[in-house]
Amino acid sequence: MGIFLHDSGGSPIFPKGAANQVNALMATGGSIRFRRLKRMSTASISPIFEFAFRFIRTVILAHILSPNDVGAAVALAAILVSCETITDVGLEHFVVISTAEEPAQVAAVARQVAVARSLFVGALMLVFAPYLALLFNAAEEVSNIRWLAAFPLIGGMKNWRIIQIQNEYRFGPNAVARIVATMGSAVSMIPVALWFRDARAMVVGLGIELFLYAICSHLLVPRQKVAVVDPTLRRAALSFGLPLIVNGIGLLILSQLDRMIVANLFGLGVLAVYSLSLNLVVAPVSVVSNVMGAVGLPLIRRAGTERQSIRRASLVVSLGLAVIGAACAVIIGLSLDWLVPLVYGSHFTISAEFQTILTMITFVRIIRSAPNLILLVQGKTKHVAVGNVAAGSGLLLALCLASRYHRIEIVAFGLLIGDLVSLGSLLTFVREFLPIKPLLRHIGVLLIFCVGTAALSPWIIVGSVIVARGIILAVATFVIVLEGVIVYRRHIDGSARSNCRSVSEL
Repeated sequence: MGIFLHDSGGSPIFPKGAANQVNALMATGGSIRFRRLKRMSTASISPIFEFAFRFIRTVILAHILSPNDVGAAVALAAILVSCETITDVGLEHFVVISTAEEPAQVAAVARQVAVARSLFVGALMLVFAPYLALLFNAAEEVSNIRWLAAFPLIGGMKNWRIIQIQNEYRFGPNAVARIVATMGSAVSMIPVALWFRDARAMVVGLGIELFLYAICSHLLVPRQKVAVVDPTLRRAALSFGLPLIVNGIGLLILSQLDRMIVANLFGLGVLAVYSLSLNLVVAPVSVVSNVMGAVGLPLIRRAGTERQSIRRASLVVSLGLAVIGAACAVIIGLSLDWLVPLVYGSHFTISAEFQTILTMITFVRIIRSAPNLILLVQGKTKHVAVGNVAAGSGLLLALCLASRYHRIEIVAFGLLIGDLVSLGSLLTFVREFLPIKPLLRHIGVLLIFCVGTAALSPWIIVGSVIVARGIILAVATFVIVLEGVIVYRRHIDGSARSNCRSVSEL
């Protein structure tokens, strides 16, 4: 419906051309909001379904295998993730944010570098399999680790165009490929687990997932062949990615060192309890990070080179993550002690201290992904590496304390300390591209009224547990929704309104 502006005498306030511009801009604003919603929903499909099917896969293993075998399966998955993480050169980010004139060349370079990297990683896994097993106190899994050595090559052979087209907000093909791959792995897990009855079931499940994704990536998106790879572009990819190897070490410390500590100090059975509980936290964090990464990277990159535009886009992404992180933390804080035995079985339980710490970790980790995105867009991969390596400080503290007091809660507390140190470092690095003060104000409100209350709920709930949790949930939901509305009207919709006002002044 058109909008017509008149003065008291019935004559148009603006000339016809200016009025048409206002009407067109207002209509365009609605269209833009619809497209944003559509893009967000499409980008959300893949991580949500990935989380769901991987979660189902883990639940199946927890109910069929013994706790020690579940711990061994966790160790195998952690070893594969560790080897992939420590050699990560950021190719998926490179193909999305690269501004090269020939997209086919960028995808070809990514494929070439990925294959070379996977051959290197596979060779290392074959040779050092016994030592990798010792890191996770899983000496009996050496042969399974050697089977894992082929998996990086399978992943590297995917069609990199399926990642690259996300720069155009085309998230559908990658979503379909991810869903098919994880669903195939989850569906196969019941017969595989019943057949093997040990950690080999995880090896087969991981292999099926990688193989299906590689096949789907070629079926869903045409691959653009390149006769000769541009060496200049290859050097640019390596220049972008090699500093991220240091970042990979930081991410390895952040994501896997705690499991190494638990496996060696407490055994594979306790590792199963620790890892399964932590998975209920890490999975939503991963979903949110992947969704916001898919949407946020192009959003920040397309803000251009103007400092104010970059800061506005970075603030929108950061505030969005803060609001979502608070919602996830509240859910974790109010339900984790129920979810763990309900989902995995009555022999898996957690303490109130562990639940409180994991709630805080959820919030901090989701917020921490925002400065990582900003630095990646700006090409400051060295700063990303330093910020993530800083997380290791907390786990070094945890290693010392856990070996003395022998409690897994101390390991989780080390994770939290490391995350806070890393977040502080990253925010320091992005202060040029991100308004820190308004971000901290919103984080403070969410932390006090939502996350902090939920984290302390195991200690402050008295009387009817369900009623008390319902009251905390209601208050937290009100604050989160209010913050979301404020963020949208002030920082997202407000910019569109200012554009309309500037046109009306013509």
